[in-house]
Amino acid sequence: MKKQFIIAALMCLTTLTSFAQPGLAVENSILPVTVNIGNIRSEANTSSNVLFRLKKGTKVFALKQEGDWVLVNINNTEAWAHHSLFGIDAAPAPVVIAEPVAVPEPVAVVEPVVVEPVAMPAPVAVVEPVVEPVVVPEPFGAIAPAPVVTSPDDGFDKSDAASSDDGFSLKSGGVELIPSIKIDEKYNDNIFSAEAIKTKSLITVISPRLELKSESDTHLSSLSYQLDDGIYHSSSADNYLTHDAQLNVSADLSRRLQTSLQAGYLKSSDPRGSTFTGRPATAVIEPDKFHTASASAMIAYGIRSRVELKGDYSAKRYENNRFRTADRDLDNMGGGLSFFLPIMQKTKAVVEARYKKVDYKTFSATTNLDSKEQRYFGGLDWEATAKTSGKLRLGYMVKSFDDSLLNGPNSGSFSWELGMNWAPESYSIFDLSTESTINEADGSGSHIEAQNVKLGWNHDWNSKLSHTASVGFAKSKYIGLAVPRQDDRTTAGLSIAYQIVRWLNVSASYDYTNNNSSAANSSYKSNVYGISLMGKL
Repeated sequence: MKKQFIIAALMCLTTLTSFAQPGLAVENSILPVTVNIGNIRSEANTSSNVLFRLKKGTKVFALKQEGDWVLVNINNTEAWAHHSLFGIDAAPAPVVIAEPVAVPEPVAVVEPVVVEPVAMPAPVAVVEPVVEPVVVPEPFGAIAPAPVVTSPDDGFDKSDAASSDDGFSLKSGGVELIPSIKIDEKYNDNIFSAEAIKTKSLITVISPRLELKSESDTHLSSLSYQLDDGIYHSSSADNYLTHDAQLNVSADLSRRLQTSLQAGYLKSSDPRGSTFTGRPATAVIEPDKFHTASASAMIAYGIRSRVELKGDYSAKRYENNRFRTADRDLDNMGGGLSFFLPIMQKTKAVVEARYKKVDYKTFSATTNLDSKEQRYFGGLDWEATAKTSGKLRLGYMVKSFDDSLLNGPNSGSFSWELGMNWAPESYSIFDLSTESTINEADGSGSHIEAQNVKLGWNHDWNSKLSHTASVGFAKSKYIGLAVPRQDDRTTAGLSIAYQIVRWLNVSASYDYTNNNSSAANSSYKSNVYGISLMGKL
């Protein structure tokens, strides 16, 4: 009886440990990605091919977990992801229970035994499992195959949960340092956007970048700095240096309360011919230099129903060519309030109000362009299927000047914003955007009423080769001029990128612009050809 009890106990222990085998903790479950960018591989090791790269918040269906790796199903393809991509622990190694070895008992003389009747235990009631209603997961967003990195904004660290294949980072105390560098070589056949006499030039742009980043389950913060050193080989007067520093902080204070903060400083210049249209670029000897400081904050409350409050401020100051830039210094201060109400599983109704005050620091001899802008929108945010998502805003906007002489009889107008993407395949994504808005004047008139539309197509041919194509149209109506003016601008672009090695990418690009203006000396065409190298150090 003792031997039988020991064998039964061992069998029970073996049965119990089988329930702790790796894989069952995530088996047939939905896991969200908790890192910024993570690799999905063909096999459960860091040497295998990268099939997909997932952004933070993307949901995947997990089949099982084996040690450090999770088997997932993406677009009907089974692949492997490192456990750190989902913020879960590695599965423990399976406990191996040795089979009990039967020890022969000594032969004994068996005495006749009177067997007492054994009382049978009461039958154990079979407990029927409580059947919970099955929650069908929402459709996942389209997951594109691994794209070629072509932007310095795509920083990676050395863990597989943050794309170690695309560069290196230094980590210490939860903070990582991500360095990168990009070198552009361009040829522009009309650097001054001139209508008649065109100036051509090769342009070299060297862009080193550093980013400090810290991330946890409830916060994300990053501090970045990028330098752009632009060299015009045929027009050294147009050489430039751009300094761009950005701080971004976001935090989940609770399950319902979220906040974010952005601050930035930009020191740059307007290329000659890009502003004060209608005047020849050769009227000045150097680009208009400026610096801009900006800050914005957002606080949101709610989960499905949600309210967001935003505020922002910016100050722009020009530094040279003051005879024509002194009255372009301005401050912008504004904010917005938005309400999001669920009306279907994947669709929310949105009601939104925005306000902005534009304060020019110096008035021209005849004009005060200080104004207030108000916009009121109703619309939708939706993710109707795994292939389509977007947002739509329809409403009314009005710009009121402090100088009543600038307020026309119809100072308000219909306004819209539309942004949506469609992914017929996981590796092919189309983006459509269009809006009607108000822009500040660039030296002509009091302000610009602008309407634009743009269509983009991103396609990954394989894990190394991809392309981006776009076409756009913009109509700008200049308000406040004695002679009416309208510009119609058509743009097109194509970029092909290839990943040479894991830390180096090369891309070739072409951009075309055709601006047709009713104002004299403001129509132009330009063709820009480029090749870029992007390295993660």
